[in-house]
Amino acid sequence: MINRVECHHGTRCPYLNGGDVSRLLVERDYLSQRIDEMEKVMALAQAEIADLRRENQNLKEEKEKLGYQLKQMLGKIFKAGVKPDPDVSRPKRGAPCGHLRK
Repeated sequence: MINRVECHHGTRCPYLNGGDVSRLLVERDYLSQRIDEMEKVMALAQAEIADLRRENQNLKEEKEKLGYQLKQMLGKIFKAGVKPDPDVSRPKRGAPCGHLRK
């Protein structure tokens, strides 16, 4: 709580058009409390923003890495002159043995 300063004019202040000083002091205390709460909320929000920025950067790096890997894989699959693996047994293409081609 903020230190209260007593006015030598009593409870009515000429600077407040004769308004009540105690109401003003209560409002000041309330606003001071709200500022403290908002500063805590801002600190939490700033920490969360920093975490999200780090996560965003990590995801961008991962995206670039995966894009590079995809290009490498597509280059291997569709590369000219690459022969299929000879270990895989496949039936021969064309007419069966003994059949004449037309």
